Amino acid sequence: MCVLSIAGGQASTPTAVLNNFLKLDFDGARLDSDGFKKVFPLTDWKDAPGYDSSVIVRGYKVGPPSLRGAKATIEVTYDVVGFIGGNTMWEAYNEKAPTETFKDQVRVPYELVTKNGSWKVHGPDVGPHISVDVALKNEEALLAGSTSDSDEHKSYQQIVDALRKLSGKQ
Repeated sequence: MCVLSIAGGQASTPTAVLNNFLKLDFDGARLDSDGFKKVFPLTDWKDAPGYDSSVIVRGYKVGPPSLRGAKATIEVTYDVVGFIGGNTMWEAYNEKAPTETFKDQVRVPYELVTKNGSWKVHGPDVGPHISVDVALKNEEALLAGSTSDSDEHKSYQQIVDALRKLSGKQ
């Protein structure tokens, strides 16, 4: 049984902190500086990194924590459907030809540490892992703001079409 208490708005268990971090990430909080303001307090990172790529996931599963003193490791398994690079390149997961670096299930061992009595995500600092719907909304906004005859516009349109198909909104 996991007991959760909130002190000063901060969850007191490594699993609770990581769950908050993962939910914000899945909902796109790390895609812009305003959203990252919500994520940053959950980490011990010195600055807010910028990302030009995102892993698109259907969901994730959080494993049990492994505690060692002031450190915890928790493995998260993501259900990956694709990858967006630079907001203009889409790579869908292909079940028939998985590569060593791009698989349908990716396991990430997150490390958390205690800082001043609160658990914080320490690493790894991997790129955002966002939902299909968040990726679609983001790419639709980029598409709407692009010039219709540009190469960028064509790239955005291809990504939007692929994401609409994945989300069932086609």
